[in-house]
Amino acid sequence: MKRLLLTLLLLPLFVVMHAQQTLLIGHVMDTDNQPISYASVYTKQDFTLTDEHGAFRLTLTAYADNIELNCTMLGYEPFIKEISPCDSIYLDIVLHDKSISMSEIVVTAPVHKIRGSGSWSNLSPVDIATSGGASGDIYRALQSTPGVQSQPESGKLLVRGGDSRETQTFIDDMHLPVAYTTSTNNAPSRGRFSPFIFDGINFTTGGYSAEYADALSSVLPLYTKDESNIAKIGINPSTIGMAGGGTSVFKNGSLSFNGDYMNLNPYFKVYTPNSELKKYPESVSGVSQLRVSPNDRTLLKVFASYDFTRFEQPLLALRENNVYLNSTFRHVTASDYNLFVGVAYGNLWDELSTLNSSSSEWHMKAKVSKRFSKHINVMLGVESYFRHYAIDMEELHQQVSPSLHSVFLISTISPFMGFNLDISARFDNKIFSPRMAASYSFSGWNISLAAGQYVQQPEYKYLFVNPLLAPERSIQAVAGLKYCANGRMLRFEGYWKDYKNLVHFNSNNGYGTSKGLDIYFSDEKSISNLEYRLGYSLNYSHRLYGNFTEAITPYYLSRHNVSAVVKYNCRPLRTLFSSTYTYASGRPLADGFTKPYNSWDLGATILATPRLIINCSVSNVLGTKHEFSSESGGIIRPAYDRFVYVGFFISLYGKTAYDVSNF
Repeated sequence: MKRLLLTLLLLPLFVVMHAQQTLLIGHVMDTDNQPISYASVYTKQDFTLTDEHGAFRLTLTAYADNIELNCTMLGYEPFIKEISPCDSIYLDIVLHDKSISMSEIVVTAPVHKIRGSGSWSNLSPVDIATSGGASGDIYRALQSTPGVQSQPESGKLLVRGGDSRETQTFIDDMHLPVAYTTSTNNAPSRGRFSPFIFDGINFTTGGYSAEYADALSSVLPLYTKDESNIAKIGINPSTIGMAGGGTSVFKNGSLSFNGDYMNLNPYFKVYTPNSELKKYPESVSGVSQLRVSPNDRTLLKVFASYDFTRFEQPLLALRENNVYLNSTFRHVTASDYNLFVGVAYGNLWDELSTLNSSSSEWHMKAKVSKRFSKHINVMLGVESYFRHYAIDMEELHQQVSPSLHSVFLISTISPFMGFNLDISARFDNKIFSPRMAASYSFSGWNISLAAGQYVQQPEYKYLFVNPLLAPERSIQAVAGLKYCANGRMLRFEGYWKDYKNLVHFNSNNGYGTSKGLDIYFSDEKSISNLEYRLGYSLNYSHRLYGNFTEAITPYYLSRHNVSAVVKYNCRPLRTLFSSTYTYASGRPLADGFTKPYNSWDLGATILATPRLIINCSVSNVLGTKHEFSSESGGIIRPAYDRFVYVGFFISLYGKTAYDVSNF
């Protein structure tokens, strides 16, 4: 009787304990049925790694409801599956390669957009972080993209004959007025934000959507994550400083923060650069984002950042403050209308030895779109830019406040399978700019065409002298042919740009042309665990602009550019090796050309433990003495010939190390 009573008393406890434990076993494989070693398999509370045969065994505890199971591995798309707790589960997980998408149709919720041409990349943060020589910088990694001029002395994007000002960056479809950090003379700038903050990194080298304004050549739209369901805390010490942050998850939302301190003084005491400074760049920055989603049809994001930079050159000392705020609201109505409202504010003020300057911008935008049938989608939007620039130097006080008001209409038509037509137009301060993009896909082939007019306000330094300058214009025409099958891709794209109304001696009588051909080939299947990408660009450009007395090839351009990117995933060593080679023919000088540019960059990303990743990167391994042409027609040398970066991504809380110190 006593034993029976004891059994009855302990039975509920036994049942609860038994119900709380689930044994999960299985294998992780790729699409070729090959095992994936050292993949991370985890839930919110439990974690394990696969062995050398791809097998895993995970005991799940303290779960009463369904369990969200995650599986991640460097170079593969993440796997997420909801499972029910029970005694034991056997599960085979198949991971798909994380490849660069060059599809002509890019779906960015909640709007369906066509990239009729020029959309080369839909990169992930891992693609950026593991590119040899990129040191985790978005803009540096994109310089291996066809159509982009190699620019190691500035670090900025120069696309298809245009200067860096002609490529604009957007975060969640709102303009980012200052995309780069400020650097010393002939030292490359970096992007202001880590790639891990973003869910996708799209890059369009030409023929971009009518939704975006004020860029003569191309746009770089960046999109933050819509949700972050995993709480995490991490730090990122490196050879250039320290970063750290994390994410707190709450009901219907999350709050993320990342802080970064960078100081190049210790680095350059070990590695002497080509030019001496009194104080090398030092910066402190912070980024935060709040996401609130009360239901599956509504999303509010608030993004805020601040950074402070200072350095001292022999004749110049700089102190710089930069603020950027971005808030977006998206809602899908019961009638399936997609509503978007956004506002962004940026303010940059510099304190130099003898001059103070400031620039600010308000960007406000609203748009509505709806798919009326499977064949037709329409978007209507309005936006305004309010800008203010000011310079204060001794007795010189100048300021100007240009504004831009726009309406855009985009209609996407898909009359039959494989064919998409995008007809759109913008009115920018009453300037009408029609655009068209079309693509047709069949049996692995894709043909694309795009054409349109693009306008951009002149630089503020010219508006100080003549506030009545008209917007600069370019007309673009792009044609592309692509074949994609069995993990391989071959693409050809030709383009032609005609510049008008360029600023020349404080008037709008400048002009120019840029034409060329971009070729791209990628292969992810021929050799197991290896992928490579090859790119070639040919460009012919002449323009009359600025203070030049005749039409010239811009000093920052090379006619021929070649790039080769190779990545090899060595699973026994838990390491992804990367190599990037870049070649550029000589740039124009007053009496000839500079010598060609050659650079070989190496990188390695090591999964040391489940919570520690080590990223190493070396640019210009061979130490080639590079030379570049200057605006005056002479030769300049970069601030340093080689740069070494070592970073440690350490998870202090959470189940994944890939983005521990970011969002």
